[in-house]
Amino acid sequence: MENVRKAMFMALDTYCDDDRTGINRRIDSARHIAELWYLRPDLMHAIATRHQETTALDCIARITVLFDGYQPGGQSPSRFANL
Repeated sequence: MENVRKAMFMALDTYCDDDRTGINRRIDSARHIAELWYLRPDLMHAIATRHQETTALDCIARITVLFDGYQPGGQSPSRFANL
């Protein structure tokens, strides 16, 4: 989880040096990997508004790889699991 957090902070430092729109606080306060997972669109938007969308997509793709093994919603059992 800390590798993902560091990568997100590095992306902010690299691409969003002037205004981070509160994303840095949300990244810092995330206590679960799921919180970081769902911050990716906000991070991408912050980067894309300052740079090209392709730059933002490339950056988010590199961060997404760090979530290897994590599946959104996979930490809690499905209510349909026993059907």
